[in-house]
Amino acid sequence: MHGDIDQLKNVVTLMKAKNIQFEDVEKAIDHIMGVGGMVDSYCGLSNYSDRVVELLHVLELQIYEAADQLNSNFKDTTFFVNIVEPVSRLLKFTSAAIRNHNQKFLKQVYKEFENNPPLRLTYMLSSYLEHDAINPMKASQSSKGEELAQCVMGILLFLDAFYIGLTGQYDDTAELRREVRVVLGKMDKLSHLGI
Repeated sequence: MHGDIDQLKNVVTLMKAKNIQFEDVEKAIDHIMGVGGMVDSYCGLSNYSDRVVELLHVLELQIYEAADQLNSNFKDTTFFVNIVEPVSRLLKFTSAAIRNHNQKFLKQVYKEFENNPPLRLTYMLSSYLEHDAINPMKASQSSKGEELAQCVMGILLFLDAFYIGLTGQYDDTAELRREVRVVLGKMDKLSHLGI
């Protein structure tokens, strides 16, 4: 039980950050997967202590808030529709899974993740950086755009790890992490070019 509380506390602390960064998520990846597994059990009506339920409620609100914050930071329509909107929707479904905590709703969450897998969204983000017209770093202007793109990548890794824990299919997140490093490399190159 103490392990559950510690994992939850660590993930709650992570989600307090104004901009969730990939490196911070990567360090907490085992805890995120563990919390995903807890939410699956919670949806199966497993009994948890009042403290665990309280922390799950805090996490639910934080995830929902992260979705709203993400929506408000991006103005570029193409990037918003193709990347930010599905990421925001995944966050809201994740939040709702905790709030509803029942297996029937969980099936809707699975379907949303199957329709918008975080790895595919990461590939799409990578391709955006290769095209001047739709590059979010240009659209959002300099360091602000880079900060926001890094935040999206952190959230994508969070969602991927959470979903792995939720489904109990402990797949490796290595492919998504590799792709994020490719994206970070592109961003670093663009930054050095003054873009």
